[in-house]
Amino acid sequence: MNRPKYVRDKISKTLSGHKVPKYVREKIANSLLGHRHTKESCRKISIAHKGKKKSLKHCKAISKVRLKMIANGYHPSAETIEKHRNNAKGNKNMLGKKHSFATRKKMRDYIDGEKCLVKGYVRIYFDKHKSGRRFVFGHWLVIEKHFGRLPEYPEQTHHLDENPSNNAIGNLILFRNGGSHQRFHMLGDEGLKSKDIVFDGRKCKK
Repeated sequence: MNRPKYVRDKISKTLSGHKVPKYVREKIANSLLGHRHTKESCRKISIAHKGKKKSLKHCKAISKVRLKMIANGYHPSAETIEKHRNNAKGNKNMLGKKHSFATRKKMRDYIDGEKCLVKGYVRIYFDKHKSGRRFVFGHWLVIEKHFGRLPEYPEQTHHLDENPSNNAIGNLILFRNGGSHQRFHMLGDEGLKSKDIVFDGRKCKK
């Protein structure tokens, strides 16, 4: 039986210098299993494992847990994704590896054209989109329909009524970059130059 290290250490400490039958050792081990660490213990374990490279077996176990979380409706934030990405840089087992399309489909069975909300923004799933993306924001598609192309980096879209799920063309403005977008928030139309607005949905016919 492969017991966790903390269980083996506890048994050794408790029974040091004593000859104890095997069934007693099993009883002690079973009583320790399933106990949760205190916050202080978790902090010490975290410090002890900091900088260590995860084994392939460990990485696969983490992936399984994340797949279950995603299947249950959990969507990690951009900050969390960046954190995992940075952690993976130090692990040779994870470098350069990507999920296959079949695995991504298992994470959540999206149907072509299906809509989902992410932080209030409508995202639409495509099996094949000309941009090469699987998910495209709904307001991007509205701008593409009237402007002829999808927004490009560093362009940013603004919703006039501050409701990210309202993608009516009259509610959308496409700014040249994040700076133009911020000036509009602080000063309104008066603080903008003509080149700051790439596309103004207010001028389109509904």
